[in-house]
Amino acid sequence: MRHNHLRQLPLTVWNLETLTSLDLSNNELEGCLPEQLGKLNKLRELGLEGNKLTQLPESISGLSHLEVLRVENNQLRTLPSTIGRLHNLKTLSAHSNLIVELPASFGSLTGLLTLDLKKNSLVTTGNAFVGLASIKFIDLRQNKLEVFPVLPDNNSSLDQLFLGFNALHEILDDIVLNVKESLTVLDVRDNKLQRLSDRIPQLYRLKTLDVTNNDLHDLPAGLGYLKYLDHLLVDGNPLRSVRRSIISAGTEPLKKYLRTRGGPPEGVDAMEEEVDEFTIRQREMEQDEPMAEEPPLEDEYLFRNAAASGTLQLVDMKLNQLPDQLRTAGKYRFGDTLLQLNLSKNHLLELPAAIGELTSLRTLIAEQCGLKSIHSSIRSFTPRLDHCNRGVNRLQFTLLSDVSSSLEHLRVGKNSLTTDAIDAMLAAGDRASICRSLKELDLRNNILTDIPQNLQYLQTMDTLLLSFNRIRALDRFPWSAMCQLSVLSISDNRLESLGTVHQIPKLTSLSLENNELRQIPAELALCENLRALYLAGNPQRGIRAHILNNGTEAVLKYLRNRLPPDVLPPTIGQRIPKSVKDTKSSSDMQPLNQDNQGLPHQRATTTTFESKRLRVDASTSPFKPMETNPKVKPANPSSTSVTSPFTKQPVPPPAPSAVAVVAASSESEDEVLTELNAKIVKLEQQLDDFALSAAKRFALKKELAMTRSLKIRHLRQIGQKP
Repeated sequence: MRHNHLRQLPLTVWNLETLTSLDLSNNELEGCLPEQLGKLNKLRELGLEGNKLTQLPESISGLSHLEVLRVENNQLRTLPSTIGRLHNLKTLSAHSNLIVELPASFGSLTGLLTLDLKKNSLVTTGNAFVGLASIKFIDLRQNKLEVFPVLPDNNSSLDQLFLGFNALHEILDDIVLNVKESLTVLDVRDNKLQRLSDRIPQLYRLKTLDVTNNDLHDLPAGLGYLKYLDHLLVDGNPLRSVRRSIISAGTEPLKKYLRTRGGPPEGVDAMEEEVDEFTIRQREMEQDEPMAEEPPLEDEYLFRNAAASGTLQLVDMKLNQLPDQLRTAGKYRFGDTLLQLNLSKNHLLELPAAIGELTSLRTLIAEQCGLKSIHSSIRSFTPRLDHCNRGVNRLQFTLLSDVSSSLEHLRVGKNSLTTDAIDAMLAAGDRASICRSLKELDLRNNILTDIPQNLQYLQTMDTLLLSFNRIRALDRFPWSAMCQLSVLSISDNRLESLGTVHQIPKLTSLSLENNELRQIPAELALCENLRALYLAGNPQRGIRAHILNNGTEAVLKYLRNRLPPDVLPPTIGQRIPKSVKDTKSSSDMQPLNQDNQGLPHQRATTTTFESKRLRVDASTSPFKPMETNPKVKPANPSSTSVTSPFTKQPVPPPAPSAVAVVAASSESEDEVLTELNAKIVKLEQQLDDFALSAAKRFALKKELAMTRSLKIRHLRQIGQKP
């Protein structure tokens, strides 16, 4: 009878005394069911979920054989006081109600195995669970619990306990240890826990411990010795003794770290205490070179791991100088083994000479350290240095001109670098080995005001990121020299002009968002590899918003249509550059059976094309313009007119009077076309005014459509394709 619209039950239902299963879920039952419910004493399963019940009848205690009771998603504020008489009840699901307390008889449900009371309003459970000797699963998430619930005494069955999303301040040791022989899952996430007792690791059967989003400042060392613990979730806590890099590495590295801080829990089956094999090695190394100061034990773990993996993370450790362990002669011999070093978020004012001793270093990260200088020993890095990352510092000059020829990625974003500082860094020009290896340069969030001129020497540059600077123009920089540049980001600057950026041969992505561009040059359509063009956030009015919203292809199509007819777009210029010129040459040859009066019209069309030519530097443009001079004749006429059926016919020269007529008509036609174009642009700008009334906007649109129609007619009259 589930999933109907029942508001009340027929009386004949109460006569079904042998009924064993009754499912009334997802109906519209309200208030309280009749007391006749107790007559169905053979019921084993009762489903009342998804209704609007506010209470259950006390006669429910008569259902002595009931094993499953589902009343979730109702409006119950309490459970019947006689519910404890359901001695055979094994599953009780009452989540998503308004229950504020449990009846005193609840502890008499000695056969209960599964209890789901999440999403209610329980503040405390009192002693309701003390007698639940068989309980295996308890879910009390998303209640208002302030006190840890009292669990059954000497229970050997409770397997999973979920208490997340409450207001618990502590876990009572004496209570939780009552279930240490069986508990495998303990969820106390999103509470207000401030500490975990050192006795918690005595829950030696734990497989999952979730303490996410609490107020914990430390973790018991004994958790690292729990054999079966494979999910230890501690994110969202203000842990001071555990580094973020260890937490993010996963459960096993975290457990391994905790084992370095203390011994195993006593009296339970746990892992044996690890012997620190590095202690002996440390003593041996101290005989050769005594260490100035030993790091804390938890930091020593990092060095041991780095000696094995080649990666050392020293992020946010409040270092004022490099640790002595990083020296080549140190006990870990990092000079030969360390591949990656991260010193970010410390208080280093400089990278000392010791950094140059790490001859195997491939990745160096020193972000947010306040660096003001880098020792010149960085020049001594071997050719295996692949990445150098220094961010959020105050560098004004960087000694990198002699760094090895394998440096591929240089990220110096979020600094105070100036244009002169970057030029000084590359002062050696194309002689610097970095110019033959660097592929990525990140200069975001600096104070650049112009494009550093020495960037042109970076022959292998693939990605250049210049966002969030103060650059105003891209002029006076030879962009055509950036032969390998593919990704260029100059968003969030103060750009007013783009210079010759379209001359980058292999440009595929160009980001110009949030600048001050008022004109977008049509030459961008000449970038044959451009696949991503971002222009949002500029005050330009030439490209309408709906075109920008349609993506890069629509923008490039619009710009391509703005190119003059004698400048080939990339798709045409690459496919048939020669055939286009051949067709142009053959079009100048007039067949004998064609009326000679058509010639002035043809010459007038050519003159109109020439008057619309865009000013593009032919020496730097990757595409050759079409030949438009009718006086230039091919050396071999037969080779340039293969497609014409009149190849043997001579071409009569035009009469002088016809040329004069063409010139006069061309000037008048150009004036008409110019006036129409100007009027169209003016109307489009007026339509961009958001303060226009609906009537005014309609009138402008109508006038714009009429003007465009006149332009199309005029183009047809002068022989041009609209």
